[in-house]
Amino acid sequence: MAACIANLSSILPDCAALTSVAGVRDFFYICRRADFSAAPTVSAGVVTALSITATKLKKVQGRKFQNSGDTELATNATGKTRFKHAYKARIYHRTQADRNAIQQLALAEDLVVISPNNDNQIEIYGLTLGLAPTSGKGSTGTKLDDDNTFLFDFSGEEPGVPALYNTVTTPTTEAADFATNIAVLDALVGS
Repeated sequence: MAACIANLSSILPDCAALTSVAGVRDFFYICRRADFSAAPTVSAGVVTALSITATKLKKVQGRKFQNSGDTELATNATGKTRFKHAYKARIYHRTQADRNAIQQLALAEDLVVISPNNDNQIEIYGLTLGLAPTSGKGSTGTKLDDDNTFLFDFSGEEPGVPALYNTVTTPTTEAADFATNIAVLDALVGS
């Protein structure tokens, strides 16, 4: 069994890992795994390119502190490990078309969520096997400031932690590299 365990020397954190901010941005991207027109390009575990059928990647805009991602390690009785990917998203709506889109999203399976984080990194949830909606809630209240949102929980089991996404081959600054990656994703977004 000892021969199966990976070398752990590479997990010593650098200063950037110790001091980086946490949390996700106020927007994320979502599509179905079936919408990939080719397998993602991966280098050393980092996704460096995505090929998604035109108009299939959607950008969901929200508000700060409303979305979150989780990864939980699970081990079965035989010692096989897997990681549960979970993404909680608050989706705002106003029109009947928005409500129809929420209803369609509730029926979708094999979803991939691309989550830009406050530390200028981008994580991909559900890349290998996909996520599915596991719960959702919308409400209407009596107060003037009650929200017009639907809160979704997406989850699924994956063989590893969420992969990082980075298309930059010659890094400049962290902020500029992040902006480049967002511009690439935005170019893939369909209406």
